[in-house]
Amino acid sequence: MKKVIEIREQLRRTALRLGIVLRSCEGDILAVRKAVTAGFFANASRLEAFSHNGMYKTIRGSQEVYIHPSSVLFSESKMGYIPLSCLNRPAIHEERHDH
Repeated sequence: MKKVIEIREQLRRTALRLGIVLRSCEGDILAVRKAVTAGFFANASRLEAFSHNGMYKTIRGSQEVYIHPSSVLFSESKMGYIPLSCLNRPAIHEERHDH
C-alpha cells in the first residue's frame, strides 16, 4: 500500500507541474472502471459464446484464457455469477486439469 501512495503522490505532482486540473470521480465507479479498462485494454478478454467451461478469449490475439482458481471471480462463477468480460494480468501458462 505504501508503494501505491508513493505512485499516487508522484502522479499528483506531475499533473500539477503540467497544469492538469485534478478532480475526484466522487464515487462514480463507472468512471473508475472505464479508466482501468482503458489502461489495461491489452489484458481484456470476453467470455466465449456458448462456453460451458469458462473459456475467455483475449480481445487482442484471441488467446484462450481461463479465470484462475485462486481468483475471487472463480469462486463467484461457482455461485452462478459469470462475468461476460474481465481484465486479466498477463497470462501465465498453466496446465488445466478438468475433472
